[in-house]
Amino acid sequence: MAIVIGNIVIILLVSTNSNLKIPMFIFLQHLALADVLLATCIIPLMAEVILKTKREMSVGGCIIQLYSFLNFGFVQCFILAVMSYDRYVAISNPLHYILIMDRRICFLLGFGSWVITWTLSSTEIIFIAQFEFCDLTDIDYFFCDVGPLVKLSTSDTSIAQWLDFTCSAFLFLCSLAFIIGTYIYIFTVIFKMSSSAGRKKAFSTCSAHLISVCTYYGSIITIYVIPANEKLPFVNTSTLLCCTL
Repeated sequence: MAIVIGNIVIILLVSTNSNLKIPMFIFLQHLALADVLLATCIIPLMAEVILKTKREMSVGGCIIQLYSFLNFGFVQCFILAVMSYDRYVAISNPLHYILIMDRRICFLLGFGSWVITWTLSSTEIIFIAQFEFCDLTDIDYFFCDVGPLVKLSTSDTSIAQWLDFTCSAFLFLCSLAFIIGTYIYIFTVIFKMSSSAGRKKAFSTCSAHLISVCTYYGSIITIYVIPANEKLPFVNTSTLLCCTL
């Protein structure tokens, strides 16, 4: 409820307040929309699994949830990358910031992030939708993710696994590399400033975004990159909830 209400408040404030119609808050609106959609497609089922211990779900419903997760989860990678570019322009070229980040560019960057994610997710989900599952199968996870579905399928999943790796590498690594590159340049510009007040103001303009990046990518790395035997005990325990496919 806190996630949904908080993000909806952000969306409404940016939509109704003319003082907030600047690129940074417009991209924040996109991020809030993706976050609230991701929460609503994952958390209700997770809560039901926790309360009921077991929850039956059709194959089609599981694939729809996976498709929603891929779209709303990975679009945040692009939005965070776009926001880092926005901070880069604001700090490196403040006098021409309004001219560079005009409404048309903001729309193209925001809308383009959704289109790219939708295209890649749709391509991947087409292959996953062709998987075959025999009898009833238990997913050893709290939602329908690619890994658990691949393990349960009786079909040849090599193409889907390769496609998932390619899409994930492009969406995750490319956007992360872009963010790291922009912040290296941002910090270089900040440290060259002669005024301590100017450096403090520049840091404050990108601190919130930097915290969001560390939180988002930190959680992804913890879940998908660190081997299972090296994770903290409570992380493994939280994934041992079953829902029947």
